[in-house]
Amino acid sequence: MQRPPNDERAHHIADFLPPDADLKERMLVAKLHRLLGATEPPPTLSVRIRTLAQSMARQSPHRKGIQAHRLHVLQPMPSPSTASAPIPSRRNPLRVIAGTLAALLVVGLLAMTYLMVLSTLDNQHRNSPGESGLPASQPSSGGSPAIGRLALALGNRIVVDGAVWIEDGGVSSPSWSSSGRWLAYRKDSREGTTIVIRDTQSDRRTEFGVVASTPPVPSAGALPPEPLFAWSPVADLLLLRSVNGGLFLHDPVGTGPDTPVAHGPVESFAWAPDGRQIALVRSRSATSVPEGELVLLSLEDYQERTVYQAKGTTLHIAAWWPDGQGLLIWELPLASMSLATDGAPLRSVDLATGTVATLATMQPEHSLLTWGPPTAESPTVFLIAGEGREYWSSTKALLRCAVRLAQCTPVELPRADVVPVSLSWSPNTGRLVLVVAPALEPASWATWVAAHQLLILDAEGTPSDPVPHELQDGVLQAAWATPDTLLVLQALPEGHLRLTKFDTGNGKLHALADLTGYGPETPIDGHGAPALRLKWIAAWHA
Repeated sequence: MQRPPNDERAHHIADFLPPDADLKERMLVAKLHRLLGATEPPPTLSVRIRTLAQSMARQSPHRKGIQAHRLHVLQPMPSPSTASAPIPSRRNPLRVIAGTLAALLVVGLLAMTYLMVLSTLDNQHRNSPGESGLPASQPSSGGSPAIGRLALALGNRIVVDGAVWIEDGGVSSPSWSSSGRWLAYRKDSREGTTIVIRDTQSDRRTEFGVVASTPPVPSAGALPPEPLFAWSPVADLLLLRSVNGGLFLHDPVGTGPDTPVAHGPVESFAWAPDGRQIALVRSRSATSVPEGELVLLSLEDYQERTVYQAKGTTLHIAAWWPDGQGLLIWELPLASMSLATDGAPLRSVDLATGTVATLATMQPEHSLLTWGPPTAESPTVFLIAGEGREYWSSTKALLRCAVRLAQCTPVELPRADVVPVSLSWSPNTGRLVLVVAPALEPASWATWVAAHQLLILDAEGTPSDPVPHELQDGVLQAAWATPDTLLVLQALPEGHLRLTKFDTGNGKLHALADLTGYGPETPIDGHGAPALRLKWIAAWHA
C-alpha cells in the first residue's frame, strides 16, 4: 500500500496548533508525526483527533492573541480501487496497537499543554469578560443607546472595558471618578478591608487600608455599611476613611503625600455638589449614648462648622440638596441600628436659615429615596416612607416632598395591592422607575419575589412607558444609567440572577451579565430587602 510522504502528514498535524504555539507544543507535534509516520492512523484515531481539534478550537474564541482556526482533520488514506480482492495486511497487530496507544498518549499531552497555555493567559489577566462566566456586553439590535462604561464587581473579579482584574479577596462597591479614568472599589480579604484604585488607562494600581466595622453585604436587619470612600463630583479626588477613623484626600495623578482633612471618629460623609466642601458626621461620647454632630468642612481653608447637634441620637447623612443649600439626614434613636431599621426620622437641614424640619419616618436606606423634579420654591425628593422593617408592610407609601418647604404629599400608585420597594428618577426625561411588591406577608419567599414588578411613571404617578413582559416578575432593583436606559437586577426561577439593560426608547432588552453564584442563595433577606444591590456590583460612567 502506498503511503503519502511524511512531510504531507506532518503538515496536517501542525494545523492543530494556533500560530502562536510555543516550542513545547511544537515538539509534541513533531513526536506525534514520528509515531504516525510509520503507520497509517486507523479510523478510530482519526475520529479522536478530529474531536480533540474541534474541542480545542472551541476553548476560547474571544481570548486575546488566540483565534479560532479552521483545522484540517486527518483522514484514513483510502486503499487503491482494484477488481481483485483486498490484500490482507502483513503488519504486526501488536505494533499497530502499541502505535495507536502511544499516539493517543501524545495527543492527550498536547491537549493538556494547550489548556495550560490558556490557564497562563488567564492568570495574566488578559482574558475577556465572556470567559469570566459573563456574556460579553455587546450592543443589542435596534440601535439601542450605549450605557457608557460599565464596571461590575463579581466575587473576586472586576470586569470593565473588556478586561478582567482578579483580586485576592471579594470586591464590591465599584465607583468611577469624575473623568471616568479611575475606578475605586472595596476589597475584603483575610488581611482586612482595603480600597483599591485602578487607572483604567494603564496597569497602575494603588491600595489603601481602612477602618471597616461592617461587612460589605449586611446581614438581615442590619443597616448598609457606612461609605469608606467617595469621589469628588467635579474632580478626580478621592475622599477616604483613614485607619484612625478620620478622612484624607488622595489625588491619583499627584506625586505628593495624601492630605488629612478631618480627625476621627467620622461616622458618615458626603461631598457637596460643587466639590468645595464636605459634610460629615462626627460621633462624640458626651453621655452614655454616643451623640452625633453634623459638620461642614471647607476644602479651601479646612475650617469646620457644626450645623446640627443631636441629643441622645446619632446621625447618618442621606444626601445633599441638589443645589447645595441643604442636607438630608437620618436621626437614629439611641444609636441603635436595630431600632433604626424599624424607621427613623428623615430631617431636612436648611444651611441658609439653620432650620431643621422633619419630612417623614422611613428606613435609613439610600435606595429608598431619589431626587425628583425641582420647583421654583424648592428641590423635591421622592421617598418610600413608613414604619416597620418589613418591606411588604401596608404602611409603606410613596411620598413627594418639597424639602425647603418641608411639605410631603402621597403619590397614588396605579395598583392598590402593592407597596414600593425601590425607586430611581431620570432628571432628563422626568420619569420615575419604581419596583413594587405585594402588600402582604409572603406565604413563600419564591412567590413573593416572583411578584416584584417594574413600573415607569411620570412625576404625578401616572404610567408613562410600557414595560415588557420579561420584567413583570422577579425585579429586585432598577436604576437609570442614561436618560432612556435602565439597569435592572432580576431574580429568575431556580435561584438565577441576571443584570439586564432595558432601552425604554425602543423597548429592547439586552442581558449584560449572569450573576448566578455571585450573590446570596436567597435574593432577599428576612425582611424582604434585596440581599444583592446594584450599587454593590455595578457602576456606570457616561
